[in-house]
Amino acid sequence: MTLQELTEKAIALPKSERLALIQSVKQSLEETPSQESWKFLWSYPHTWRQQLYMKGRKLPASIVWSDMLTNKMTMEETADNWDLTLAEVKEAVCYCESHRELIAQEAKIDREALTTETIAS
Repeated sequence: MTLQELTEKAIALPKSERLALIQSVKQSLEETPSQESWKFLWSYPHTWRQQLYMKGRKLPASIVWSDMLTNKMTMEETADNWDLTLAEVKEAVCYCESHRELIAQEAKIDREALTTETIAS
């Protein structure tokens, strides 16, 4: 659905529902940390990778997130599995969901590198 289509559907809602929708979106945006305010993520020096890592570890946030999704774990189970706090996992999930494109691009580069290495062997 495009932004234009979403806007048209929102305009068609009764006024009270539009206000509730606006308040919900506003609250969601306020609760989503901006890149400058990540408490548990940091930029690890890497030659090409740009995604953020769990602070104090060489652990990309995307690994925690993908492990949680792949193994169908709750955030609590993921925190226990990786010896992280629930707040750290929540922030990693929020970061990954808001940076899907970057994570997908880096995963593609990883897959291509693995394919090249396998062929060269």
